[in-house]
Amino acid sequence: MSELTGSVPPYYRDVYECLCQNDQISQNVLTQLLTKSGLDRAVLGKIWECIECKSGSINRSNLYKALALVAFAQQGKPVSANLLGNFAGQELPKPNLGDVSELRKLLHQTKKSPTELDFTYHECCAFDSIDITLVPEKKGIFLKHSEYEITSRRNNSTVKRRYNDFVAFHELLQQFFPYRMIPRLPPKKVMLSSDHDFIEARRKSLRRFLHIISRHPAMYNSALLQFFLTYSGHEVVHKIKEQYRGSPDEYARSPVAAQAKDLVPPETQAEFAVSKEQIRQITSHVVKVRDMANRISERSKGNATDML
Repeated sequence: MSELTGSVPPYYRDVYECLCQNDQISQNVLTQLLTKSGLDRAVLGKIWECIECKSGSINRSNLYKALALVAFAQQGKPVSANLLGNFAGQELPKPNLGDVSELRKLLHQTKKSPTELDFTYHECCAFDSIDITLVPEKKGIFLKHSEYEITSRRNNSTVKRRYNDFVAFHELLQQFFPYRMIPRLPPKKVMLSSDHDFIEARRKSLRRFLHIISRHPAMYNSALLQFFLTYSGHEVVHKIKEQYRGSPDEYARSPVAAQAKDLVPPETQAEFAVSKEQIRQITSHVVKVRDMANRISERSKGNATDML
């Protein structure tokens, strides 16, 4: 790519000082910066092809090149590395990316790790408190079954549920949140175990299960959980499946899904092209090695036959 030959305006230096960390600017920060330009993704992709970002970060020179190309593109000029060489002795144009103070907010946002929660552990525990007690009298005329009385502090509700209700609830949780780790339910029955001990152990396990779900940052506020903890009618299995079966999962309901294409960095296509070429070369070399091994094997068989 052509080197910068024009003079650098003060805005370029301000942007560099605002975004620079350890003499490098991360690829993620630059992606967010270029997105603020309002240019089409195809144009941003061409700008990425014109700068060097092989190690996941760029230096001061490449940042200036990116800013200059953004300014040229905003003026309606086609993106090309030759544009920079035509500005010898002239001041490079200033791109429209907003005030430097807004860029500081951008850097602050990109510093946050997506693996960090917005809640502390104690805040998650305060989402809800669940208590489960065993109803003393078993239900059913011929096939007796146990019922559990569930009390939710957050919903200020008390409902009765049987084990099959938990099974239906668990199936729908896996449908609603396919990308989350849903804890397993305790077994319905364990052989060689006294009835009282097993029922008490299952009650504790179900309470622990509901605590995990009701205190999960992504699930504690779901309509499915609210229904399970508040619905006081009959035929819970039928009602909950009728209400929520076929509902879209967590990602489809998220506002991010509507703008998923916009969240893909503009340099992705260029990186895909590089990766595709590298895979092609590796595949070609592996095929050559395989053919060589086959020929060596055939020659060895021929030599062994001649020795007999």
